[in-house]
Amino acid sequence: MTLAGAGLTRVRFAFFAVIAAFMAGCSGGGSSGGGAVDSGVTLSLVETVSMASGATSGIYTVDAPSGEGSLTIIADGGDTADMDISNLTDPSGFRMVSEDPNAFPIGVNLAQGYGQSAVAFTVPHSGDYSFTPGQWQFQITHYASPDGAPRDVSIYTIVKNGPGTVINVNVWLVAMSDYAGSSDPNLTVMLDEFKRILAGAGFTVGDVQIKELTGSQAERLTLMDMTTDANNNDWPDDMDELFRLSSQAGNDYMNLFLVRHMSGGGILGMAGGIPGPQLIQGTAHSGVAVNMMGGLTRMTEAHLLLQGATMAHELGHFLGLFHPTESDGAQFDPISDTPECPASQYDSDHDGQVTAEECQQAGGDNLMFWAAASFTQEQVSGMQRKVISLNPAVR
Repeated sequence: MTLAGAGLTRVRFAFFAVIAAFMAGCSGGGSSGGGAVDSGVTLSLVETVSMASGATSGIYTVDAPSGEGSLTIIADGGDTADMDISNLTDPSGFRMVSEDPNAFPIGVNLAQGYGQSAVAFTVPHSGDYSFTPGQWQFQITHYASPDGAPRDVSIYTIVKNGPGTVINVNVWLVAMSDYAGSSDPNLTVMLDEFKRILAGAGFTVGDVQIKELTGSQAERLTLMDMTTDANNNDWPDDMDELFRLSSQAGNDYMNLFLVRHMSGGGILGMAGGIPGPQLIQGTAHSGVAVNMMGGLTRMTEAHLLLQGATMAHELGHFLGLFHPTESDGAQFDPISDTPECPASQYDSDHDGQVTAEECQQAGGDNLMFWAAASFTQEQVSGMQRKVISLNPAVR
């Protein structure tokens, strides 16, 4: 399959404040039960606590059992401007995430990235370090609220034992008036492409639940305003509002919201975080948005296939994958087996950007490359597969 998408951009997520080399964070909106949510996955609500703007919590501890696994930490501050995870320390005493947002002892991550009302981080986030069993420690910082007032913050941990291969999703059709029902041929093309690409990476799309959102709120949100940000969280208010509707899901699946338009020009889709808040519904970051370019019946087959691939790409972000190379050709993901495309070597037209075509022999064919291409982009490295498989949302 060829992606006809020159000039079209897949965005990691909507805020653009740069921390070091990368973008960067109950009265909290999240909802989920505690305890074991699936075999080998344990979700715990540590506490919901009022935190002043600028405050840092005490030290939390969580035990991780032996064997291949992962630890996910989530802090949901509702409508606040920025939540951070800091001083994440493994059982050996090694500090993986410090209080310094410009320090990345284990490679770039967004645990301290500015602009996350709900922040999540999963370790390991690359295949370049080991996950250590034993007692882990971390702190949560309510870095800033838009009005300076305290917020109730819900803090969760998720411990996962062993890799998974099955991904369950909710597909939300936001005021998609041209949807023709469960056998809609256009949606089928998109979903089949989405499933095919993930199958090529070794993953199975399991249960798919189609959910229709209708009414005046849906009619407004399907034409997404990507600029208004009243709470100063570097995240469009429409995205906040849309992703919070996942509280209606009735399950802990990942959420793909299909909207008719995203303002800003050339945006194919956006994910709620790298990673997003897994298993927690109803936060301002609980999902992925995909631009349907006017509606299901207004897209050509090539565009339907392109957006099926975009669904897989944005889901990759939500599960913890960065772009292997960013647009400037100077910023790279934390995974050592993904090709890098430095501008100094590959920016042949010297315009300050590396395109997929310029990087075709240096990672431009990777599923997670920053921009769509005129050729197939389906490569997923071994370490990228490992990161996905250890995410708690993958069963």
